[in-house]
Amino acid sequence: MEENRLQEQLQPINGQKVCHYAKKPFGWLTMGENGCVILAIYNALLRSGWEASVEEIHGILNHPLQGRLCGVRTGELRACLRKLKIPFEEVYSPRELERRMGIGSVAVVMR
Repeated sequence: MEENRLQEQLQPINGQKVCHYAKKPFGWLTMGENGCVILAIYNALLRSGWEASVEEIHGILNHPLQGRLCGVRTGELRACLRKLKIPFEEVYSPRELERRMGIGSVAVVMR
């Protein structure tokens, strides 16, 4: 397991349907069908130099009471980053994102 975590930390995960998490349950479906946000959070944090595992992110977002058919709401994304103690900024357009973000920063683009 530690070896998998080390490999995971060294490279981003590309392709939710083909990664080794694809069959892991997420909501009513699986990560392969429904886990794009988990993998996007993981990949963004990895590129920004923050440490968080797919398992940690999955554990935060996969609440048994959620009954999730698909998707992760923006508020859940905020709560996940807070729980992981990742500082982030909320921005409201790609232009604002470019203007405000620095190297190693994390942002949530609100729509």
